[in-house]
Amino acid sequence: MKRLILVSLLVIISCKTESKLKSNAINNSTTFYFFRHAEKEFDGTHNPDLSIAGKKRAQNYGTYFKDIKIDAIYTTDFKRTKNTIQPIAENKKLEPIIYNPSQINYTDFVSEHKNQTLLIVGHSNTTPDFANKIIGKMTYDQIDENNFSNIYKVTIINSKIISELLK
Repeated sequence: MKRLILVSLLVIISCKTESKLKSNAINNSTTFYFFRHAEKEFDGTHNPDLSIAGKKRAQNYGTYFKDIKIDAIYTTDFKRTKNTIQPIAENKKLEPIIYNPSQINYTDFVSEHKNQTLLIVGHSNTTPDFANKIIGKMTYDQIDENNFSNIYKVTIINSKIISELLK
């Protein structure tokens, strides 16, 4: 009987220790989701709004990220990027932060957001470039002008970087 109690206690302690280790690994991770703005109107202006298809994609992004914890949302200062992120921002009750891709210190950006999950919406050239800068190497090419479906997920756990392209 004593042996059974001892074995049971060891199993319980082992499970709690494993659970705590997994929890600590999750708590020491930083995740970035990068994606390009949704489809835009071709109205001849520099700052067009989203097309009907773009508005639908923005709603789909809202659904996709509904159950994912998000700490901050970054967007460039264009109607199409702000409107792409709007359903997520409303759902998460977060105010999007405007950023300029040419003025980011990527090392500081990662440090400032340690152990957080962020969404960053940009453009066909800035989105993969931002992801590459976080990764520290050229992993992703510029997005084709007709492609609006890439989501780049970059996770940093301690100093290990894991990146994946989701669609």
